[in-house]
Amino acid sequence: MNHYNSKEDFFGTDSKNLNKSFNMSDNSNNSMFGGYNSQGRNDDPMFGGFDEPIVDMRPASSVGSSSNVGDKTYAGVCIARAYLFMFIGVLISGITAVIAANTLDFTDPNTVTMLFGVLIAETIVFFIASYNVAHGNTKTTGFMFLLYSILTGISISVLFLAYQMESIISIFFVAAGMFGVLAFAGSVTKHDLSIIGQIGIMLIVGVLLMMVANIFIGSEKFDLQISMIGLAAFIGITAYDAQKLKRRAQTCTSYLTVNTIAMVCALELYLDFINIFLRLLRLFGKRK
Repeated sequence: MNHYNSKEDFFGTDSKNLNKSFNMSDNSNNSMFGGYNSQGRNDDPMFGGFDEPIVDMRPASSVGSSSNVGDKTYAGVCIARAYLFMFIGVLISGITAVIAANTLDFTDPNTVTMLFGVLIAETIVFFIASYNVAHGNTKTTGFMFLLYSILTGISISVLFLAYQMESIISIFFVAAGMFGVLAFAGSVTKHDLSIIGQIGIMLIVGVLLMMVANIFIGSEKFDLQISMIGLAAFIGITAYDAQKLKRRAQTCTSYLTVNTIAMVCALELYLDFINIFLRLLRLFGKRK
Protein backbone atom coordinates (compact mmCIF):
# COMPACT_ATOMS: atom_id res chain seq x y z
CA MET A 1 0.00 0.00 0.00
CA ASN A 2 2.99 2.27 -0.09
CA HIS A 3 2.32 4.37 -3.12
CA TYR A 4 4.68 7.21 -3.92
CA ASN A 5 6.84 6.93 -6.99
CA SER A 6 7.38 10.60 -7.81
CA LYS A 7 8.35 13.62 -5.79
CA GLU A 8 5.46 15.48 -7.43
CA ASP A 9 2.81 12.91 -6.47
CA PHE A 10 2.58 9.19 -6.09
CA PHE A 11 0.97 8.67 -9.48
CA GLY A 12 4.11 9.90 -11.18
CA THR A 13 2.20 12.73 -12.82
CA ASP A 14 3.38 16.29 -12.94
CA SER A 15 2.23 19.58 -14.39
CA LYS A 16 4.24 19.12 -17.56
CA ASN A 17 2.76 15.72 -18.37
CA LEU A 18 -0.74 16.79 -17.42
CA ASN A 19 -0.52 19.83 -19.67
CA LYS A 20 0.40 17.56 -22.57
CA SER A 21 -2.42 15.15 -21.82
CA PHE A 22 -5.28 17.54 -21.15
CA ASN A 23 -6.76 20.56 -22.87
CA MET A 24 -8.93 22.90 -20.90
CA SER A 25 -12.62 22.70 -21.63
CA ASP A 26 -15.57 24.42 -19.96
CA ASN A 27 -18.43 24.03 -22.41
CA SER A 28 -20.30 21.00 -21.13
CA ASN A 29 -24.05 21.42 -21.04
CA ASN A 30 -24.94 17.95 -19.73
CA SER A 31 -24.05 17.90 -16.04
CA MET A 32 -25.30 16.29 -12.91
CA PHE A 33 -24.73 19.18 -10.58
CA GLY A 34 -24.67 22.58 -12.14
CA GLY A 35 -21.67 25.05 -12.62
CA TYR A 36 -21.87 27.96 -15.00
CA ASN A 37 -21.00 27.52 -18.64
CA SER A 38 -20.29 30.14 -21.25
CA GLN A 39 -24.03 30.63 -21.79
CA GLY A 40 -24.53 31.33 -18.07
CA ARG A 41 -26.41 28.12 -17.38
CA ASN A 42 -25.91 26.02 -14.29
CA ASP A 43 -23.61 23.19 -15.35
CA ASP A 44 -21.66 21.45 -12.54
CA PRO A 45 -20.84 17.75 -13.17
CA MET A 46 -19.99 15.95 -9.98
CA PHE A 47 -19.74 12.67 -11.77
CA GLY A 48 -21.03 13.38 -15.26
CA GLY A 49 -17.97 15.48 -16.14
CA PHE A 50 -15.39 12.93 -15.12
CA ASP A 51 -14.19 12.39 -18.66
CA GLU A 52 -13.61 16.10 -19.18
CA PRO A 53 -10.04 17.39 -19.42
CA ILE A 54 -8.03 18.93 -16.62
CA VAL A 55 -6.11 22.16 -16.35
CA ASP A 56 -2.62 22.80 -15.03
CA MET A 57 -2.42 21.50 -11.46
CA ARG A 58 0.25 23.98 -10.36
CA PRO A 59 -0.64 26.41 -7.56
CA ALA A 60 -2.49 29.43 -8.85
CA SER A 61 0.36 31.71 -7.89
CA SER A 62 2.69 29.86 -10.27
CA VAL A 63 0.37 29.85 -13.26
CA GLY A 64 1.27 32.66 -15.56
CA SER A 65 -2.06 33.47 -17.18
CA SER A 66 -4.73 35.09 -15.01
CA SER A 67 -7.34 33.06 -16.89
CA ASN A 68 -5.97 29.93 -15.23
CA VAL A 69 -6.29 31.27 -11.69
CA GLY A 70 -9.08 29.38 -9.99
CA ASP A 71 -12.14 30.82 -8.29
CA LYS A 72 -12.39 30.51 -4.50
CA THR A 73 -15.80 28.86 -4.82
CA TYR A 74 -14.42 26.17 -7.12
CA ALA A 75 -11.45 25.67 -4.78
CA GLY A 76 -13.71 25.14 -1.78
CA VAL A 77 -15.87 22.65 -3.66
CA CYS A 78 -12.79 20.79 -4.90
CA ILE A 79 -11.38 20.41 -1.37
CA ALA A 80 -14.74 19.29 0.02
CA ARG A 81 -15.21 16.70 -2.71
CA ALA A 82 -11.68 15.33 -2.30
CA TYR A 83 -12.34 14.58 1.36
CA LEU A 84 -15.81 13.26 0.50
CA PHE A 85 -14.40 10.82 -2.07
CA MET A 86 -11.69 9.80 0.39
CA PHE A 87 -14.30 9.21 3.13
CA ILE A 88 -16.40 7.09 0.75
CA GLY A 89 -13.34 4.98 -0.07
CA VAL A 90 -12.53 4.41 3.61
CA LEU A 91 -16.17 3.57 4.36
CA ILE A 92 -16.30 1.03 1.52
CA SER A 93 -13.07 -0.58 2.72
CA GLY A 94 -14.35 -0.81 6.29
CA ILE A 95 -17.67 -2.36 5.32
CA THR A 96 -15.96 -4.80 2.96
CA ALA A 97 -13.46 -5.81 5.66
CA VAL A 98 -16.22 -6.58 8.18
CA ILE A 99 -18.21 -8.60 5.63
CA ALA A 100 -15.13 -10.53 4.51
CA ALA A 101 -14.07 -11.26 8.09
CA ASN A 102 -17.47 -12.77 8.84
CA THR A 103 -17.85 -14.78 5.64
CA LEU A 104 -14.39 -16.05 4.70
CA ASP A 105 -12.89 -19.18 6.21
CA PHE A 106 -9.29 -18.16 6.81
CA THR A 107 -8.31 -21.71 7.70
CA ASP A 108 -9.17 -22.83 4.17
CA PRO A 109 -6.08 -22.94 1.89
CA ASN A 110 -8.25 -21.68 -0.96
CA THR A 111 -9.01 -18.53 1.04
CA VAL A 112 -5.30 -17.94 1.63
CA THR A 113 -4.65 -18.33 -2.09
CA MET A 114 -7.48 -15.91 -2.83
CA LEU A 115 -5.99 -13.32 -0.47
CA PHE A 116 -2.68 -13.48 -2.31
CA GLY A 117 -4.61 -12.97 -5.52
CA VAL A 118 -6.33 -9.94 -3.99
CA LEU A 119 -2.95 -8.40 -3.15
CA ILE A 120 -1.80 -8.89 -6.73
CA ALA A 121 -5.07 -7.43 -8.01
CA GLU A 122 -4.60 -4.38 -5.77
CA THR A 123 -1.24 -3.70 -7.38
CA ILE A 124 -2.67 -4.07 -10.89
CA VAL A 125 -5.63 -1.81 -10.12
CA PHE A 126 -3.30 0.80 -8.65
CA PHE A 127 -1.21 0.94 -11.81
CA ILE A 128 -4.33 1.12 -13.97
CA ALA A 129 -5.58 4.02 -11.85
CA SER A 130 -2.17 5.70 -12.18
CA TYR A 131 -2.28 5.35 -15.96
CA ASN A 132 -5.79 6.78 -16.20
CA VAL A 133 -4.93 9.70 -13.94
CA ALA A 134 -1.95 10.54 -16.16
CA HIS A 135 -4.20 10.42 -19.25
CA GLY A 136 -7.14 12.29 -17.77
CA ASN A 137 -9.59 9.35 -17.75
CA THR A 138 -11.07 10.30 -14.41
CA LYS A 139 -14.29 8.31 -14.83
CA THR A 140 -12.17 5.16 -15.11
CA THR A 141 -10.03 6.40 -12.22
CA GLY A 142 -13.16 6.73 -10.10
CA PHE A 143 -14.14 3.16 -10.89
CA MET A 144 -10.60 1.96 -10.12
CA PHE A 145 -10.73 3.84 -6.81
CA LEU A 146 -13.96 2.05 -5.93
CA LEU A 147 -12.50 -1.32 -6.88
CA TYR A 148 -9.27 -0.61 -5.02
CA SER A 149 -11.26 0.26 -1.88
CA ILE A 150 -13.10 -3.07 -2.06
CA LEU A 151 -9.89 -5.05 -2.61
CA THR A 152 -8.20 -3.24 0.26
CA GLY A 153 -11.13 -4.10 2.50
CA ILE A 154 -10.79 -7.78 1.64
CA SER A 155 -7.02 -7.77 2.23
CA ILE A 156 -7.22 -6.06 5.63
CA SER A 157 -10.03 -8.34 6.81
CA VAL A 158 -7.32 -10.65 8.19
CA LEU A 159 -6.71 -8.02 10.87
CA PHE A 160 -9.83 -9.26 12.63
CA LEU A 161 -8.09 -12.59 13.18
CA ALA A 162 -4.99 -11.06 14.75
CA TYR A 163 -6.37 -8.12 16.75
CA GLN A 164 -9.21 -7.61 19.19
CA MET A 165 -12.26 -5.87 17.76
CA GLU A 166 -12.19 -3.18 20.45
CA SER A 167 -8.57 -2.44 19.61
CA ILE A 168 -9.29 -2.16 15.89
CA ILE A 169 -12.19 0.23 16.45
CA SER A 170 -10.36 2.44 18.96
CA ILE A 171 -7.23 2.71 16.83
CA PHE A 172 -9.36 3.47 13.78
CA PHE A 173 -10.73 6.54 15.55
CA VAL A 174 -7.26 7.49 16.77
CA ALA A 175 -6.03 7.27 13.17
CA ALA A 176 -8.99 9.36 12.00
CA GLY A 177 -8.23 12.01 14.61
CA MET A 178 -4.54 12.06 13.75
CA PHE A 179 -5.34 12.29 10.05
CA GLY A 180 -7.73 15.17 10.68
CA VAL A 181 -5.15 17.14 12.66
CA LEU A 182 -2.45 16.56 10.06
CA ALA A 183 -4.75 17.49 7.18
CA PHE A 184 -5.81 20.67 8.97
CA ALA A 185 -2.22 21.59 9.78
CA GLY A 186 -1.15 21.01 6.19
CA SER A 187 -4.03 23.14 4.91
CA VAL A 188 -3.46 26.17 7.14
CA THR A 189 0.33 26.33 7.36
CA LYS A 190 2.03 28.94 5.24
CA HIS A 191 5.31 27.02 5.15
CA ASP A 192 6.11 24.99 2.04
CA LEU A 193 5.95 21.30 3.01
CA SER A 194 7.45 19.99 -0.22
CA ILE A 195 10.71 19.02 1.45
CA ILE A 196 8.78 17.10 4.11
CA GLY A 197 6.89 15.25 1.40
CA GLN A 198 10.12 14.37 -0.40
CA ILE A 199 11.71 13.11 2.82
CA GLY A 200 8.60 11.06 3.51
CA ILE A 201 8.79 9.46 0.07
CA MET A 202 12.44 8.55 0.61
CA LEU A 203 11.54 7.03 3.98
CA ILE A 204 8.84 4.92 2.33
CA VAL A 205 11.36 3.60 -0.17
CA GLY A 206 13.59 2.68 2.76
CA VAL A 207 10.67 1.02 4.54
CA LEU A 208 9.92 -1.10 1.48
CA LEU A 209 13.52 -2.27 1.31
CA MET A 210 13.57 -3.04 5.04
CA MET A 211 10.32 -4.99 4.76
CA VAL A 212 11.84 -7.14 2.03
CA ALA A 213 14.95 -7.69 4.15
CA ASN A 214 12.87 -8.63 7.18
CA ILE A 215 11.18 -11.40 5.22
CA PHE A 216 14.50 -13.22 5.45
CA ILE A 217 15.50 -11.91 8.89
CA GLY A 218 12.15 -12.52 10.57
CA SER A 219 12.80 -10.10 13.44
CA GLU A 220 9.78 -8.93 15.45
CA LYS A 221 11.74 -6.00 16.88
CA PHE A 222 12.90 -4.94 13.43
CA ASP A 223 9.31 -5.12 12.20
CA LEU A 224 8.20 -2.72 14.93
CA GLN A 225 10.99 -0.32 14.01
CA ILE A 226 9.88 -0.45 10.38
CA SER A 227 6.33 0.42 11.45
CA MET A 228 7.60 3.39 13.46
CA ILE A 229 9.56 4.73 10.49
CA GLY A 230 6.58 4.16 8.20
CA LEU A 231 4.27 6.02 10.59
CA ALA A 232 6.67 8.97 10.74
CA ALA A 233 6.84 9.02 6.94
CA PHE A 234 3.08 9.09 6.48
CA ILE A 235 2.62 11.75 9.15
CA GLY A 236 4.75 14.09 7.04
CA ILE A 237 3.25 12.98 3.74
CA THR A 238 -0.33 13.48 4.96
CA ALA A 239 0.33 17.10 5.86
CA TYR A 240 2.10 17.58 2.53
CA ASP A 241 -0.76 16.02 0.55
CA ALA A 242 -3.30 18.23 2.34
CA GLN A 243 -1.30 21.30 1.38
CA LYS A 244 -0.96 20.00 -2.17
CA LEU A 245 -4.74 19.56 -2.38
CA LYS A 246 -5.25 23.17 -1.30
CA ARG A 247 -2.81 24.42 -3.92
CA ARG A 248 -4.24 22.30 -6.70
CA ALA A 249 -7.77 23.36 -5.78
CA GLN A 250 -6.75 26.97 -6.41
CA THR A 251 -6.26 26.12 -10.09
CA CYS A 252 -9.90 25.07 -10.55
CA THR A 253 -11.58 27.36 -13.07
CA SER A 254 -14.74 25.31 -13.61
CA TYR A 255 -16.66 22.44 -12.14
CA LEU A 256 -15.28 20.30 -14.96
CA THR A 257 -11.82 20.46 -13.38
CA VAL A 258 -13.05 20.15 -9.79
CA ASN A 259 -13.80 16.42 -9.98
CA THR A 260 -10.55 15.48 -11.66
CA ILE A 261 -8.35 17.23 -9.12
CA ALA A 262 -10.55 16.04 -6.25
CA MET A 263 -10.31 12.41 -7.37
CA VAL A 264 -6.52 12.49 -7.75
CA CYS A 265 -6.06 13.99 -4.29
CA ALA A 266 -8.69 11.71 -2.72
CA LEU A 267 -6.68 8.67 -3.81
CA GLU A 268 -3.56 10.09 -2.20
CA LEU A 269 -5.31 10.98 1.06
CA TYR A 270 -7.07 7.59 1.18
CA LEU A 271 -3.77 5.75 1.03
CA ASP A 272 -2.27 8.11 3.63
CA PHE A 273 -5.08 7.29 6.06
CA ILE A 274 -4.97 3.54 5.46
CA ASN A 275 -1.23 3.44 6.06
CA ILE A 276 -1.46 5.52 9.24
CA PHE A 277 -4.17 3.19 10.55
CA LEU A 278 -2.25 0.01 9.73
CA ARG A 279 0.95 1.25 11.36
CA LEU A 280 -0.80 2.48 14.48
CA LEU A 281 -2.52 -0.89 14.75
CA ARG A 282 0.78 -2.69 14.32
CA LEU A 283 2.41 -0.61 17.06
CA PHE A 284 -0.39 -0.31 19.60
CA GLY A 285 -3.05 -2.89 18.70
CA LYS A 286 -3.98 -5.59 21.23
CA ARG A 287 -3.58 -9.03 19.74
CA LYS A 288 -5.93 -11.89 20.39
